[in-house]
Amino acid sequence: MILRTFLTYFALLWSCTVFSNEITLYATEFPLPSTITPVAQKTIDTVKKAIYPKQLNIKVLQSIDEIDEVLRSKEAPIAIVGATTYLRHRKDGMRDIATLISNLQPDPDHSVGALVVVKKDSNINSLKELKGKRLGANHPDGFQGLTVVYKELADQGYAWDKFFSKIKFYGLDPYKRIAALQRGEVDAITLNACFAEREAQKGRDVLDGLKPINIKENKSAKCLTSTSLYPSWSFLVSPHLDTQTIVNIANALYAMHPTKDGERWTIASDFRSVDELFKTLKRGPYSYLNEWTAERIWKEHGNSILLLTILFFVFVWHYFRTRYLVTVRTAQLRKALVEQKKLLRFNNQLRDRYDKSRRALIVSQLSSLFAHELSQPLSGILLYLRSLKRLLKQNKLQEGQINEALEQATERAKKAHELVQLVRSYAKSDRNNFERMDPVEVLTSVLENLKKSGELDGIDIRLSSSSSEKSKIEGHRLELEIVFSNILSNSLKAIKATNKPEIHISVSQDSKGHCIVSFSDNGPGVSLQALEDLRMTTPLTSTTGLGLGLTIAKGIVEEHRGKISFSLSQSGSLIVEVIIPLLSFGENTEDE
Repeated sequence: MILRTFLTYFALLWSCTVFSNEITLYATEFPLPSTITPVAQKTIDTVKKAIYPKQLNIKVLQSIDEIDEVLRSKEAPIAIVGATTYLRHRKDGMRDIATLISNLQPDPDHSVGALVVVKKDSNINSLKELKGKRLGANHPDGFQGLTVVYKELADQGYAWDKFFSKIKFYGLDPYKRIAALQRGEVDAITLNACFAEREAQKGRDVLDGLKPINIKENKSAKCLTSTSLYPSWSFLVSPHLDTQTIVNIANALYAMHPTKDGERWTIASDFRSVDELFKTLKRGPYSYLNEWTAERIWKEHGNSILLLTILFFVFVWHYFRTRYLVTVRTAQLRKALVEQKKLLRFNNQLRDRYDKSRRALIVSQLSSLFAHELSQPLSGILLYLRSLKRLLKQNKLQEGQINEALEQATERAKKAHELVQLVRSYAKSDRNNFERMDPVEVLTSVLENLKKSGELDGIDIRLSSSSSEKSKIEGHRLELEIVFSNILSNSLKAIKATNKPEIHISVSQDSKGHCIVSFSDNGPGVSLQALEDLRMTTPLTSTTGLGLGLTIAKGIVEEHRGKISFSLSQSGSLIVEVIIPLLSFGENTEDE
């Protein structure tokens, strides 16, 4: 029943509109005396003639809200409105058939905008300086009065809806806004573009005492403007108006003679700027952008949501797969660690066995060496004791001789004690920590001992050093003395049959931080096979004469992180080099 009543009412309303002898023209600012009076009256007269014998009824609405309500209700057969009002109601079936232009605004697509003015004595010179200020406008939805200013603020990167501290509205009459600015009620006002120029043609200087700001350059209008320009007034017709009447109105508007200001009707072809304005401000047909619905979210971000969903499931799959792989790898690692511990224990056992065997071998091989080495200090002790006994029998013993004999005997006893302790340390594997020493001093000590024993009689021995005074090595002094003394003893035996026996000892250092102690003599050379045997660590049993095997010598040097090198001189004689790492310069300095 309700539906039938509604359809009946709608049919009656439609029939009244189509077949009525009266057509109503709705408008707001357009016919007001303060805007475009000449063209407004001429347009009304033209439309009256075009629809004759029908009558034209003019209805001036006082606000944009009223025109919106009428257009939404579809009661308006024809209307003259701004471009934004037209775009808002395209969905209601309203269509533009003409757009207004003039000599000041010749481009129908770029004609209207807003001019922002302040008092002439104001220190405000740009739109951005109005942030937090008070603005006077015509209407909350006014196109030229406010909306285009919002678009300009948005284009400059400002939050247009929070830019002004307060906006006061004074209706469609611009003179009310000018008066409010002059009274100081607001800091700035907006005027329609070209309003000041049209009033100036009438002899009215509306900008007297005022100052336009944010002036933009434009080629479409011959007016001052603070914003971009948009299409001008549009003449709209309802879809319920008969086609012949629409054609008659359109033809009449296009044929209308311009006013003295060049105001006339033509066709606008580009409303994209208005559409972009609505989209930027999220108003009119784009007001849905302010509402987050599931449909809009899917429409705008569907691809992103789908991609995130896929990534989420990939992440979940990767997470569980990674956990599984970590569990498997952890089990494998634990098993490997268990095996590694077993191998480490076995390796430690082998190393312990090797160390024990090595120490036993070293003690066994050193026994003959130390038996000989001990014979020297012990023989010296016996010699001095016999000398004392003989002098005592002859009553020729003096106090100085006793002291000298005791000192010499004590020194040799200490030497013998050190040799015994060294053998014990090898056997117990508890050798003392290394000490820092000068390799030249160690060699000097060895040479002095050999001189005292008479082994260097008739031998020309030269000791040279090219290393730094602060170059030191770290090691066990007695062990190095043994290695150096036995290399020298071996060299002495090699040059025994030489007419002029010579031994040259040099101490140097290389670029890699090693101390090189080189021994060479003028004895008979060795064969290449003998040299290869030396390099292959074949024990020296017959050439050393002291029973010190090469294995022992190399073992001692290797304990000092060094090595023994063998080579042949140009004459074919053997050159032995003991290479031991030097202490760093910082360590030497600290030691000094």
